[in-house]
Amino acid sequence: MRLTIICLSAVLHWCAVTAHAARLETPARVSSMTRSAPHGRIARFLDFEGPRAIVVGGLALLTLLGVLIAQRRAHQRTQAQLSKLERRSAAELLLHRQQLTHLTRVAILGELSGAIAHELNQPLTSILSNAQAAQHLLSREPPDVHEMRQILTDIINDDRRAGEIIHHLRALLTRGETHFEGLDVAELVHDVLIVTRGELIRRSVQLQTRLEEPLPSVRGDRVELQQVLLNLVFNACESMSEAAAPDRQIEIVAARDGAGAVRVSVLDRGHGLAPEQLERVFDSFFTTKAQGLGLGLAISRSIIVAHEGRLWATNRVTGGAAFHFTVPVLQREESHEQSTPYGIHSR
Repeated sequence: MRLTIICLSAVLHWCAVTAHAARLETPARVSSMTRSAPHGRIARFLDFEGPRAIVVGGLALLTLLGVLIAQRRAHQRTQAQLSKLERRSAAELLLHRQQLTHLTRVAILGELSGAIAHELNQPLTSILSNAQAAQHLLSREPPDVHEMRQILTDIINDDRRAGEIIHHLRALLTRGETHFEGLDVAELVHDVLIVTRGELIRRSVQLQTRLEEPLPSVRGDRVELQQVLLNLVFNACESMSEAAAPDRQIEIVAARDGAGAVRVSVLDRGHGLAPEQLERVFDSFFTTKAQGLGLGLAISRSIIVAHEGRLWATNRVTGGAAFHFTVPVLQREESHEQSTPYGIHSR
């Protein structure tokens, strides 16, 4: 804007000076040019039309500058509107991804609902039995205090077990924004085993863990990484549904992947994947299940990519498939910036 004002001032100054010079020079030119008839018109033009032409030219130049300024402002407004639309589209895309991720998580838990109900029923039944036994002991004279202490300890442990299951289910079911924090991989695996324990028993699947010690903390969202691991374990169970019970084995392995990441692998002894399916299984709506939607692995990969990691599949030499994902290690400066207490956040 400042440059435009300077240009306009220069043009106006040039027009004024040129017009004044034309007036001063015209009489001399007229006296010299009127000596010959052919130059009479030129003299009269310089005397009367020259200054006017200069002013008209200056006004035309000013008009052109005004048009250029208007076009520039219109371009700036258009760019601002496009930038605003891009930000809005990015925010809407992120919201849709979060909603789809949550719905997929709920769908997985829905398939596990029977096993989860059975898992909750066990500690609740144990609490009821112990409470009834405590009532029977209190009717004795004198009551067995030592036995009562053991019963109360069992009731406390069963209550904590049921509460832990409900706590993890609530965190998985509640939708919220992605929250990155420092996480212990061993605790992530433990949390998933709590939720899937009943389903593993129902399917006669043995699950073993092999976790490198010590493992550094990773940077990620607790609930979303649990969802990825839960989906991989559930898929491993599905792949071994036709195998004999002794062969239904899953192994979760966690180890360092270079200096800046931790790799988590879920290994099964199922039928494996065809070579052309190793990458296609991560495409949306591609599934090898009769009742599958084909969204679990696609969303899992989007979660891992958002965590600046990788998710891929391989076939095991001994048979079965292996799914691996990496998560970046929490840096020292990030660990000092943690403003929220460690643990599961309500969502």
